[in-house]
Amino acid sequence: MRIRTIPKADRVGAVVQCIRELIESGNWATGDRIPNELTLCDQLEVSRTVLREAVSGLQSVGILEVRRGVGTFVGSRDSLSASTRLLQSALTISPRDLRTTFEFRRGIEQQAARYAAVKATPADIQELTSLCDAMDQYDYNSVEGLKADYCFHRKVVSMTGNELMRNVMAVLYERIFAANLRIAIAVGNDKRGAAHRPIVEAIRSGNPDKAELAMRDHMDLIERWLP
Repeated sequence: MRIRTIPKADRVGAVVQCIRELIESGNWATGDRIPNELTLCDQLEVSRTVLREAVSGLQSVGILEVRRGVGTFVGSRDSLSASTRLLQSALTISPRDLRTTFEFRRGIEQQAARYAAVKATPADIQELTSLCDAMDQYDYNSVEGLKADYCFHRKVVSMTGNELMRNVMAVLYERIFAANLRIAIAVGNDKRGAAHRPIVEAIRSGNPDKAELAMRDHMDLIERWLP
């Protein structure tokens, strides 16, 4: 089977799209081991770096499963169905829209951190800590880690008691996921939880200014990695 070569522009996105088409068309079935890295690079005419970034993104949402020392496989049918829809949505969001969403989100979450520092209960702090632990249990680019990341930020907003702010976070879910996915591909395998623990400690202190600053620093880090 001849795989179409990839155009030079936006090569990572094009590789992702090509692999998705091969799976959706049935050329690669659930559980199949896909060709090795050298073969795919040759067939797609892309570098290993481009291919690895594309595979990393597909792995993070469950479309591909990388088994160390064994190979890369097409994910299970259930994970493919849910993950393909989520990935499709994430990949259709433009960098400009991601940045617009981020600017809006920054204002909400920095203010939310202030309120959270005043209203946090021991149970709230424990839940935030548990979410940090959950993030660190998974690879940086795993779908579970991405979801735990979102749940952490949603929890901080929910601690404000402001229903409108909570609803806004729910509406922004796919865009937040898309941003986290693209950052995960760029950053690699750092620990997510470590990037969030200063927020937990600042909220635990009960100091609104300190909490807002911790969230602002976190948002600065996110902005640095946005496409």
